[in-house]
Amino acid sequence: MDGRREHDNRRAGVGVAVVGGKLYAVGGTDTTLNILDTVEAYDPEANSWTAVASMATKRDYLGVAVLGTKLYAVGSFNSSLPFKGLDTVEAYDPEANTWTAVASMTTTRYGLGVAVLGTKLYAVGGNAAIGSKNILDTVEAYDPDANMWTAVAGTMTTPRNELGVAAINDTLYAVGGCRGFACATVEALNL
Repeated sequence: MDGRREHDNRRAGVGVAVVGGKLYAVGGTDTTLNILDTVEAYDPEANSWTAVASMATKRDYLGVAVLGTKLYAVGSFNSSLPFKGLDTVEAYDPEANTWTAVASMTTTRYGLGVAVLGTKLYAVGGNAAIGSKNILDTVEAYDPDANMWTAVAGTMTTPRNELGVAAINDTLYAVGGCRGFACATVEALNL
């Protein structure tokens, strides 16, 4: 056995993150394209998946990251036409097995990248609504102590959707994505 195991729900557009030594699969769509609010946790010690509390909002193409001891589900798009981004955010407390709504972002986003840098959660790029003209070049930061999102000065040089974002030292890196097509460019956002 290689230590991996298929989880119970097949998901695309899923967000994943690790908190408390467990891997969480958050939202996404199932094989019939239903947007999910369900969440599963993988325990590598037991090599098993367990359903945990569902989110209040169904989310697909969301951003997921861990800040402190909580897992955050950020953005998504609504589940009816015309598709538009959501600005809502939920925080999961694994000890209490509960989701709580926190402050909404200043911009609606799906297909965004999220990462933690220092004591803040950053939402980068994404799409505000269906269409390449709605791809974002903006960044905003969440402060959990103030429960508030604020726009970060400056923008990316390239609007990006479905990008990867990671933090190293004092820099956020936006990888790939781009406006309506895949690209190989990387931007460093010094904060």
